[in-house]
Amino acid sequence: TTTWAVTTAAASLNFDTRTADNHKMVKVDTNHFVDFYSGEAADGFAQVFTVYTTTWAVTTSSTRLEFDTVALSSDGPIMVDANHVLVLWGGNASDGFAEVFTVNTTTWAITTAATALEFDTRNCAAPAVEQIDTTHFVGIWYGGSTGQEVFAQAFTVNTTTWAVTTAADSLQIDSTAGDLSRKNMDMVQIDDNHYLIGYSNNTTAAGAFVVQVITVSTSTWAVTTTTDPFQVDAGGATFQAP
Repeated sequence: TTTWAVTTAAASLNFDTRTADNHKMVKVDTNHFVDFYSGEAADGFAQVFTVYTTTWAVTTSSTRLEFDTVALSSDGPIMVDANHVLVLWGGNASDGFAEVFTVNTTTWAITTAATALEFDTRNCAAPAVEQIDTTHFVGIWYGGSTGQEVFAQAFTVNTTTWAVTTAADSLQIDSTAGDLSRKNMDMVQIDDNHYLIGYSNNTTAAGAFVVQVITVSTSTWAVTTTTDPFQVDAGGATFQAP
C-alpha cells in the first residue's frame, strides 16, 4: 500500500487438471470462498477454497461438487446467508436454472439444498443476481427464443426448504442484445429496490453497451424499468463487472 505494486502472494493452485471456465466466486467467510464453474465436458462444478492468511497459500477445502452433469455455460452466484448460496446458470439446452447450495462450515463440503428451478425454458446466458431482502433476489440474463433478449425477474428462496420459486413474472427489458460473443452483463444495488444494470444491445446502436435502472416492487415483486437505456459505448464494448 506504499507503491501499490501488485505481486503474487503465494504459488498458484492447479485445482482442475482438465478444464475450468466461466468462473464466478463468492466469499463465505474471512478465508473461505466457493467457485462455480464449467469443468470437464462443460458440466457444472462447485469448489470451496481455503486461503491461509499467514502464508496466502490457497488449497481446496473439500471435494468438489458436480451439480449439473449436462452443461454450464455461465453462472451468477450470491450468498443468501452465512452458508447458503443462490446460483443462477445456463444449463441443459442453454435453459435457465436456479438452485440453493449449502456449504458445511465444519467440513466445507458443498451440497445442493433443494431441487433446481428451471426458470427459462429457452435460453439463459451471463446471469447476474442481487439480493432484495432475506428471502428475495432479482436476476437478469440474456434469454428468449434467440438468446439475445434481456430479462429480469424476482425470485423467492424458502429458507426452510431452500426451494427457489419465481416471485413474479419475468420482464423483457430489451429484445435486441448485441454481440453475444461478448455477452457479459452485471447488476449493482442502488437502494432497497433499485438496481443499475449494464448490458449489450442493438437498440441504440449495433453492439452498444448501455446502463439502465430497474425497480422491484416489494409488494408484488414485479420488476419494471425506471429509466430508458443510457448508451455508454456505441459499439465494441466488452462489459466486465468491477
